[in-house]
Amino acid sequence: MNLKGNLKLILSMAVLVVFACSLAVPVAPAEEEEKREIGAQPLGNLDIGDRVVDNSWKWEHRTGLNYTAYEGDVVKPVTWIVVAGDHYGEGGVTLLSEELIGMHAFDDSTHEHEDGFNHWGESGTHDSAERGLRPWLNSDGIHAGEGFFEAFSDTFKRGVIPTSVPNKEWGGSSYRTEDKVFVPSGTELGDTEHDHTHEIGAAYPYFEEAEDGVRIAELPRLGTRWYWTRSPYAGGPNYVSNINREGAFDYYSGAGSANHGVRAAVNMQAEIPVSGEPDEFGIYEMEYDYEPGIDVNRIYGSQRYETAVEISEEAFPHQADAVVLARGDDFPDVLAGVPLAYEKGGPILLSLAEQIPHAVTHEMERLLSEGDNVYILGGTAAISSEVEEKLEREYEVERLAGENRYATAVEIAEELTADPAEVFLTSGMGFADALSASGPAAVRNAPILLTDPDELSAHTEYYLEEHAESITRINVIGGEYTVSGSVKEDAGGTERIFGQNRWETAVEIAREFFSEPQKATLATGFSYPDALSGGVYAALHESPVLLTARENLPEETTAYFRQEETLANVTIFGGEEAVSKSVVRGIEFIR
Repeated sequence: MNLKGNLKLILSMAVLVVFACSLAVPVAPAEEEEKREIGAQPLGNLDIGDRVVDNSWKWEHRTGLNYTAYEGDVVKPVTWIVVAGDHYGEGGVTLLSEELIGMHAFDDSTHEHEDGFNHWGESGTHDSAERGLRPWLNSDGIHAGEGFFEAFSDTFKRGVIPTSVPNKEWGGSSYRTEDKVFVPSGTELGDTEHDHTHEIGAAYPYFEEAEDGVRIAELPRLGTRWYWTRSPYAGGPNYVSNINREGAFDYYSGAGSANHGVRAAVNMQAEIPVSGEPDEFGIYEMEYDYEPGIDVNRIYGSQRYETAVEISEEAFPHQADAVVLARGDDFPDVLAGVPLAYEKGGPILLSLAEQIPHAVTHEMERLLSEGDNVYILGGTAAISSEVEEKLEREYEVERLAGENRYATAVEIAEELTADPAEVFLTSGMGFADALSASGPAAVRNAPILLTDPDELSAHTEYYLEEHAESITRINVIGGEYTVSGSVKEDAGGTERIFGQNRWETAVEIAREFFSEPQKATLATGFSYPDALSGGVYAALHESPVLLTARENLPEETTAYFRQEETLANVTIFGGEEAVSKSVVRGIEFIR
């Protein structure tokens, strides 16, 4: 977790004044916007132990949610405590409900069902699956529309990161669940003596204080109540592991009794906005009327070949002048292809070595007329002669291939332009830097050339010598680990654009070539096909190609999105297996 940011330190007095005024008088829309702009900060800025509330919480239809947080028929919002950061992965903040949620809120029974599992309700094995705690917490099944999760604001729900958590049945078998709201395990709450869902690892930082060798989850004011932990396993179906009246880990046989409850946990995007200062009770407020500052859309198919087709349909909704066909499961021959496809007026589509997927064939039929150009990248080991012969029945086919990846890049460069003014030089041993360079290279009609990290490729060297009179700028992409200083010198490199890793290199390329961008594109940095297919789309929209990990947006990319104030839209290439929902949420709440 980070300490509170400089914004809070610098503007704290201004925020206090605005916040106090907002409590006293109604706030006009313009004033409210100003308040959010001045006072909002990311949830990730809060410290362990800080408290936060979503005041838009709307549980009017149920009373008795918990033991302490309601007065008569008026239910108060849940107060959350920040108990951990990055506990389940980077970019998340774990919140735990301060109030104890009583059993009667989620089950109309105060006794156990025959199988003893109404406190959890794991589907498939127990008849309580529709009535138990887990479906109620997540608003699933018969609880849809009236469960715990459903009661929160749209901003809160968008900010929740679904979390895969381990569980153990009373018989000892393990399983995992994907939950928006869950119950912490004894391990997470501080127990170190019992083997219950230890897979998660260390306790939440909020519960790190040791007492008699066992860390215990005792919260302010409410430490004397019994509440369940996540693992039902306690030696039999009628037992549940819990934090007992003394605040220590224990087991209890009356799992369904009325004096038990839970503390709900959620993982939230670190970028979700909260107030700049706490209220008079020391509680921060989620900015529930906040609108995401960056719109996110996704272009994808069921796999890489169909994703390329979907990108093609977006980039070329009517027809194209040509198609560039590249190998979909091996990258060396395709890295230089984006500038060529952009110059020829068509997309990059992907193929298997021996067969063109049906979706790709249909897209080519949609885009091209008989006799139009198809460019194949790479030799017959990349895309077979049989595929080429089949295409020649309808199209004018040209294969661009050399004896290796470096020679193939040169062949593509020669087809691209006879008199290059600028080239991009990247490592041929990896794909990330070439993908990030593909958009600006295409827009500038500049070939992408490849080299070994420590020795300039002979084919590349020959090309540079042959075109020395026209070339005025050579952009070396990547640090010295990918393109050494001696290679830069041998090539006559005039510029080096790089970062400490692939994420930062992509960002530095974006900053170098795209001033005040309106849009950006994003693809996984661990695989090449989606970014390759998306390179032409990015160039058509004058957008940088940025890279991300699957589960979390890298901090370098996050910083770029935050700093580029003109940026209003991000297009993601690939499905959730490539770029997860949590990345989307992270982008939406950056501003």
